[in-house]
Amino acid sequence: MITRLLLRFALAMLGVASVAPTLAAATLSDWAESFGVAYQFRSAGIPVKSYFAASARMLPTLAEGDVVLTDLGQAGVQPLRGELIVSRFDDKFVMIDRVIGLPGDRVGLRAGHVILNGNDIAQEPAGTLEYDASGKHQIRNLFVESLPGARPYKIAREADGNPRHDDIPETVVAPGYLYLLGDNRDNALDSRFQSRGQVKIEAVVGRVVYRMRPNAGWLVPRETVPQLPKE
Repeated sequence: MITRLLLRFALAMLGVASVAPTLAAATLSDWAESFGVAYQFRSAGIPVKSYFAASARMLPTLAEGDVVLTDLGQAGVQPLRGELIVSRFDDKFVMIDRVIGLPGDRVGLRAGHVILNGNDIAQEPAGTLEYDASGKHQIRNLFVESLPGARPYKIAREADGNPRHDDIPETVVAPGYLYLLGDNRDNALDSRFQSRGQVKIEAVVGRVVYRMRPNAGWLVPRETVPQLPKE
């Protein structure tokens, strides 16, 4: 307990919030490595903040309670396809999503596959995932999805699919907006739904770059972080 308190204090001194409710899931190695990475950002003058995944909507990439470090220097900056970002949902809440479409892109879904600018984005089978959420045991099929010019990432889909989520008419991403999807495709409020819709680039809080706990590690190539010195 004392070690956790000392590390939380150290992160606070670096300007990094520590807000996750699942502290017990983090190992001492997670804390130490996260502190070191946060210190590198702080030393380079890069503003950062931690956020935690509040639900299972980003599985398998992020589980509920995972804590990520976000590069606030990318606030309001147009991200790249395939990147994870934090954006403002309203005055009180933020959400973590995957960037699928950029301004001018044509985006839709057909049978659960992203259709980007007329091209069906391939999904390669990658096993299954089981987890508990909302008092129910959930089973998802995993796939590797690869957007043009982006690093491959995994998504989760229900075995039987869900037409309400899987078939979305094509739409053009408006200037100054992004089309975002959750990685757990059948359990995510994202740009497919009218209540969320396309998200303004100016609502981008930052780019998700690092998982602080549990299982600390980079979520992007370290060398792609602007201003961060090489190791």
